Amino acid sequence: MSIHLSLEWVAVAHTLCAYMMTAFFFIHVYLTTTGHTIFAHIKAMITGCEEAEEHHKA
Repeated sequence: MSIHLSLEWVAVAHTLCAYMMTAFFFIHVYLTTTGHTIFAHIKAMITGCEEAEEHHKA
């Protein structure tokens, strides 16, 4: 059984993968900026500590 891929199919697959990797990158960059400040999640990744809100019982 021989599989023959045309150049067109390889180009389409390559382009689709490129779009998916670009979307993955930009989505992850966006998600790092969704903390209570722009760099809150990035600071937590670097320091290993995240500032948590304290909840008091009424």
